[in-house]
Formats: sequence, C-alpha cells, structure tokens
Amino acid sequence: MDAEEPLWTGHPSNWHYFWAWVLGVLLAIVLVGFGIILWIMIDRSRRTYTVTATRVIIERGLWAKNSDEVRVQDIRSLAVKKSFIAGLVGVGDIEFSSAAAADAEIVFRSVPGVEAVRDLVRGLQTH
Repeated sequence: MDAEEPLWTGHPSNWHYFWAWVLGVLLAIVLVGFGIILWIMIDRSRRTYTVTATRVIIERGLWAKNSDEVRVQDIRSLAVKKSFIAGLVGVGDIEFSSAAAADAEIVFRSVPGVEAVRDLVRGLQTH
C-alpha cells in the first residue's frame, strides 16, 4: 500500500449546517433560501479532510488551496468533541496536536463517524 494513498477522506457533516439548512428551507419560498443552500454546498465542499498512512491533512479552498498537515508519528494528542444532538448521530470534531504546538494544529470539524477516524489514526500510530 502506498503511504500517501488516502485511507479516509471526508468533509464537514451536514449537521454542522443544521440551522443554515433550516433557514434555507424556510426562506426557499422567497428565493433567498436557495442562496443559503448554495452557500452550504460550497462551504462544505471547500474543506477536505484526509488521513493517509503517514499524514493527517486539512485542505481549504475551491480554486486556491491552502493546506495544513501533521505527520501521524508526530501526533501526541487526539481529542474528540461532540455536542449533544450531533453527538447522538456520531458527528463531532477531532483535534490533532503535536508536541510542537500548545493548541490543536489540525481540527476536523463536524466529522461523521468521528470515533472511527480517531481509532484509524490511533491504529496508524502503533504501526
């Protein structure tokens, strides 16, 4: 297996946009809601989270891309945070920190199946 082959790729869950969806659907009657729904789809697709065998990566942007990454072997802390309602459906944030930073360096926001992503990275650290 190629070390840079994505083992997991995702985007923020639609739960991250719950209230925007509600507002968009309610305002769809007056066409403003379609703009909100379009914004949700663009904002969601402009953030890509990737886990490879060697790195955890977040990319932002549609045309111009910015990315941050941490090597899996450098991750010292994994933190999962779930709110009440999103947490009930398995959606949450996962923070990756290395010894070089006081705060989380990479945060995957509103990830579906957040525990599975955390367990995947933990498993990669033991290899």
